[in-house]
Amino acid sequence: MRTKIVISLFIFFVSASFLVINSPKKETDMVSTQTQYSRPDSFYIGAIDNGWAYSDYDRLKELKLNIWHKYPRNDSGWRPLVVQDYLFDDSSVYYSNVQSKISEVKNNDFDIVMDRPKMKYLSYGRCSDYKAADALQPDDLYWFYRYNEHNSLVSSDSIDNSIYGNGIKVRKSTVGINDTGYVFTGLISNREQIKNSENRLLRPTDRYWHVIPRIRINPEYANNPNLDTTRICRIEVTDFYGRIVDSVTIKGKNFINRLTDNYDGNYFEHYNFWSDTTNPFIFYDSLFRVECSDILNPHDSTYGNVSNQCKVDYRIYWYGECDMWVDRIRVCNQVAFDLFDETPNNIQHISYMNWLRWETSLGMTNNAGWRFACDEPEFCKMPVLKYMNEKIMAQSGGKLGMTPLVNFDNIRSHIPDYYLSNHFTPARLKKYLVDIGGFREYYFDIYPITYGSFLPKQINGTHFEKIDISNGVLGQSTENIEDYEGVINLIYDKPYFGWGEAPFSMDLRRGMELSKLSGIPIYPVLQAFLYHTPGNPPSGVREPTNEEIKAMANISLAYGSKGIFYFAYQGFGGMSPDTLFCRGLVNQGTPPPKRLYNAYGQAKWDTICSINSKIQKWSKSLLDFDPQYTGSYIYNTNTGVNEQSQLINITYIKGIKTYKPAIDNSSTDTTVSGLTSDAQSSTYIQA
Repeated sequence: MRTKIVISLFIFFVSASFLVINSPKKETDMVSTQTQYSRPDSFYIGAIDNGWAYSDYDRLKELKLNIWHKYPRNDSGWRPLVVQDYLFDDSSVYYSNVQSKISEVKNNDFDIVMDRPKMKYLSYGRCSDYKAADALQPDDLYWFYRYNEHNSLVSSDSIDNSIYGNGIKVRKSTVGINDTGYVFTGLISNREQIKNSENRLLRPTDRYWHVIPRIRINPEYANNPNLDTTRICRIEVTDFYGRIVDSVTIKGKNFINRLTDNYDGNYFEHYNFWSDTTNPFIFYDSLFRVECSDILNPHDSTYGNVSNQCKVDYRIYWYGECDMWVDRIRVCNQVAFDLFDETPNNIQHISYMNWLRWETSLGMTNNAGWRFACDEPEFCKMPVLKYMNEKIMAQSGGKLGMTPLVNFDNIRSHIPDYYLSNHFTPARLKKYLVDIGGFREYYFDIYPITYGSFLPKQINGTHFEKIDISNGVLGQSTENIEDYEGVINLIYDKPYFGWGEAPFSMDLRRGMELSKLSGIPIYPVLQAFLYHTPGNPPSGVREPTNEEIKAMANISLAYGSKGIFYFAYQGFGGMSPDTLFCRGLVNQGTPPPKRLYNAYGQAKWDTICSINSKIQKWSKSLLDFDPQYTGSYIYNTNTGVNEQSQLINITYIKGIKTYKPAIDNSSTDTTVSGLTSDAQSSTYIQA
């Protein structure tokens, strides 16, 4: 039986999208396919790094902000706000000072996005499990963590139903059936270990990749002294150019457990090379370690290169002397390895557990902490963030946790030609972030206004003929208004996923759909800054106009956001072609003055205050909207997806008319004197 409800219409007059309350489906359908909405206690309005270098809470309150954030500066924590706060300090050195700052922030009615140096360092941990099997299920979540080439003469896929395998799919090589050779080659996601810029942020002792194959063999070849020198396989690592940078041969005796002095036939990871002194890279805790920044990517080739030029590989050569089952090869850096290694003798693991305990305790001060944030992680960081999230939640009784600030390109950048891929759908994101990661919100950034993009013909009566870096004008006016409208429509009015997708409405729609599937709230971080990186050519982002900021804020609400953040509060660097500089809600200075006017002479500060004041008044109602019963629709039909039809068929709204002045003061629509209605094909709602 259908349930009829009174429809509440909540329209934001921006672009062509708005939010409505949907007519629900059958109650049985709702229960079986949807997740209960987890309503947040507060509607957060924030600005990234608003605790930048000084404390002026009255100014933040003027902006109607209610959450505080400060980036840690390299290894120096929250300095200069906290005098003694360094990454590797014991808690006794900094704890009370940081706790006092947290109490001060909370006493001024701000919650805190916890961004701390120790947590940031742990979030540099990377770990990937590359599966050996070839024929995975079509909907396999980790299809990109496997290999392109599997030699059927050397091995075949096998379901290991032994007491050791419990039905997992592996790659098996059998004596007398298979030939010697490479079991698999051509790792699909092979750029995850070449990001040298981040590797260099680690201590030298942490700049290693552990290579850990998971293999089992017939126990006789390990336990029988007459057979224990049998060669099982050779593990090889190749660099960016396909050159072998290290290799090791595993023999039967290397499967012996040092504690029990035998091998039980189970899958093995901790290989014993106690008598091998020829290879300094061999370790008991993994097969061997590779120094990442110098060996895998010697010429510092760009991490973002997606043209299949990278030849990094972790491959296995089978000697044909003993049956072998291969599950996967794990590659993790030293930070991830120590974090996961809970053996009692790992001193670094104990240290990291102390870090988590200290920082969680700080976040619980006066219940000030919201979440510990990790800025724009790649996919290979998810196992570490999941681990940290579980520990923090357990220690805080569920009050705190980790939340990744998702940049959609970053999180899918490990996939070759990722910008052509439609793999990371809302359903997949739910699996990765919510079901597996355990994260309780979708916190993501969207910066759609690019460097050099068109400006309107005039702003406040001024025509900007060209880019003017010294005055922060990183775009130029166009004589043809359709050029500007074309850019804006691509940014705001394209809701579909896939190649050619518009970054703004697409990201918001992805968040809305994820919220419907999971019940978690979404928090977009919106572009409110300009950023200039010198170069030939220069790069960065153009400062949005006031109208563009209003549109971004309102459209975000139309897609069901339960809070909004602006990037960024800070301003730094002198504005010149040879300088790296940024302007957010404040200008450069100590203390930084308000950015009263943007690069185009518009009153930026007052506009942000006005936007946030309205949102603050709406906040309770915005939180009450259940994403299961709300939808956002673009009425414009030229978007690639006919959401106008969906709006009319699913909700109680059966049509919208927009009007413009009639020619010769006559009207073609008698309902509104002096105006003429637009054709439905060109009808849209505009700020």
